[in-house]
Amino acid sequence: MKAKTNLIACLLVLALLLGSCGAATEAPPAEPTAVSAATEAPPAAATDAPAPAPTAAPAATEVPTTAPEPTEAEPVVKRGGVLKIGHEADAADLDPATSAAASDAMIQDLVYEGLVRWNPESMEVEPLLAKSWEISADGLTYTFHLQEGVKWHNGDPFVADDVKFTVDRILDPNTGSTDVSALSSVESVTVVDELTVVFALKEPYAPLLSSAPSVPKIQNRKFVEENGGTTPRVMMGTGPFMLGEWVPDQVIHLVKNPNCWRAGIDGQPLPYLDGIDLLSGVDETARVADFLSGVSDMVVTVPNKDVASLLENPAVVMAGPESMWYSGLFFNVGAEPFDDKLVRPAV
Repeated sequence: MKAKTNLIACLLVLALLLGSCGAATEAPPAEPTAVSAATEAPPAAATDAPAPAPTAAPAATEVPTTAPEPTEAEPVVKRGGVLKIGHEADAADLDPATSAAASDAMIQDLVYEGLVRWNPESMEVEPLLAKSWEISADGLTYTFHLQEGVKWHNGDPFVADDVKFTVDRILDPNTGSTDVSALSSVESVTVVDELTVVFALKEPYAPLLSSAPSVPKIQNRKFVEENGGTTPRVMMGTGPFMLGEWVPDQVIHLVKNPNCWRAGIDGQPLPYLDGIDLLSGVDETARVADFLSGVSDMVVTVPNKDVASLLENPAVVMAGPESMWYSGLFFNVGAEPFDDKLVRPAV
């Protein structure tokens, strides 16, 4: 395997091209930009579901649907344009419940949203689709209060039943979800009303919230069921971008969600861009060449051999906040020789 430097949190961008393509002064407005675990946020509320009396969790900060008036210190937002990103691989599975590829995660993070997200500055969990939450004293009950007025890309309202459906589907063995371990502590999900949902746990599990920015990505029950119970090649979320067209091994066109419920720093609905084109189908050498020649405006990952020369190029900018993303090699402990615990430390 060729070594690569993960630049999801530090995307290489041709500064001059970004100006000419009319993109926003910020990176595409989707917490996760590329192959990384996205940044998303959590919720709060009490319910009459049977459980020990809840105690308020640490105060959660709601995600604003309107932004404060920009100050002189804030950047001027330039809206419009289509950002072309040199993507490391074509999508394999666009269904967040069954996908296992990191290249799929970047696309999903631009389209789908979780109950919570990571704050990109503090790296603390904060609200997203859930505006607040409460945790019972014994840690067995999580009550989430959902944002009002959120719509799916088709205009249908986002409701608590979608949250229950998403979790139940992941936990269903017939789904074969790659995310089941993150939710294995969940005993049941109960809908209290359209904007309140309760998670009952088998045992206290503190990482439930810290994993929630990535799992679960909330899906629309009606949409999934209309597509036969699986959505590997279609998408519909609540996020800032919608799937426009997928040309296999060439490009995935994402288009602006005209009804996005979140606001940018200028007080207008996100996203800043009109669209994002994720270009695939070329090897890493060609991807870097396309970037330098202007075919793409941004490249997500580059070979180690090219990092130094790119950073020395005055036309290239390395940009992006710190990330929770990581890359790793993992043992298949179900196969020889790594099923032997004495072998693994010796490698």
